[in-house]
Amino acid sequence: MGRDWIAPVSPAVRDELERLRRERPGVGEVLILPSPTNPARPVTLKVANGWLRRAEVLAEVERLPGGGWHPLRRKWASERKHLSVRDVAAVGGWLDTATLQKCYQAADPETMEAVVMQPKRLLKLG
Repeated sequence: MGRDWIAPVSPAVRDELERLRRERPGVGEVLILPSPTNPARPVTLKVANGWLRRAEVLAEVERLPGGGWHPLRRKWASERKHLSVRDVAAVGGWLDTATLQKCYQAADPETMEAVVMQPKRLLKLG
């Protein structure tokens, strides 16, 4: 996307990042995912895509529809539909909420049932 942003991570992710830092010590700011050919540069999308494809093969799972990282981002975004759309967009790196809602958050049976079964009772109409 050509930009950086800061977002919180879960304790489990933080623990894993700290483990990687201990495993790969360095001086100053060291990349967590360096390029295999140049540790001063970040891994390229092409290399990361290759890692994902290899992981799918090793795990013996079919490639998800929509390919690449997008299905994973769709799942992540859809699991957070109940939260503030602005906050989900900010943490997930979306520049606008329209793209998040149109392309990444999908309708699902559980949320659709909640729409029907959990109305907010209003005292007056309008």
